Amino acid sequence: MVELEVGYLFRKAPDGMQHQTPFLLKLTLADWLQAQVGGNGGVFGITNGEGYRYFDDMMAGFKFRLFRQQAPTPTVSFSAMVAIPTSQQKGYLRTYKALFTLYLSRDFGWLHADFNLGLNALRLEGDARFQGWVALSLNAPIAGDFGAGLEGYLFTRAGDLAPTDAGILFGPTWSPLPWLVFDIGADVGLVRSTRSVSAFLGMTMIPARLWTPSRGGGRR
Repeated sequence: MVELEVGYLFRKAPDGMQHQTPFLLKLTLADWLQAQVGGNGGVFGITNGEGYRYFDDMMAGFKFRLFRQQAPTPTVSFSAMVAIPTSQQKGYLRTYKALFTLYLSRDFGWLHADFNLGLNALRLEGDARFQGWVALSLNAPIAGDFGAGLEGYLFTRAGDLAPTDAGILFGPTWSPLPWLVFDIGADVGLVRSTRSVSAFLGMTMIPARLWTPSRGGGRR
């Protein structure tokens, strides 16, 4: 299965504003293995009155499903990705990173919950910094093709490379077709010195199904 996520993100901070065009391409290679390529795409904005524009890191890696949901235990997955800087990035932005995430997912009737724990290793080329993060996401159908999502998250400080960040994002979703989902919403920052508010638009689509998982977890 091929899955593509694309979006637009606006961030308002005390010293300026920023626009991003994130994307993530997922290719399911087996019932338990998925290859992923993505990044924040084009980034542009204004900080302290000065404009900037660049194409952000390119990220690539794999996501592994370790256990499938069986009541009362959740689905457990793990991903490992590397981020490679682009030639457009300058100064402290031009660093190599490794990103590790543990995913716990569970359905509670009509409610789907995702609890994620992550560790980002920043500036791998020297004087590395580490950033931990945690997020809880809740999603539920509303009526017909519409649903809603709510997520809270926290990122720890990573020295001079990344500040502490936390927030609550929420918004509706619309799925007019089984293979297409749109979402829109707001992200309220809880650390005002980092960011006050963000807004996002997103689209997820499944343009192709290369194979169908069998009941035994293989291919057919």
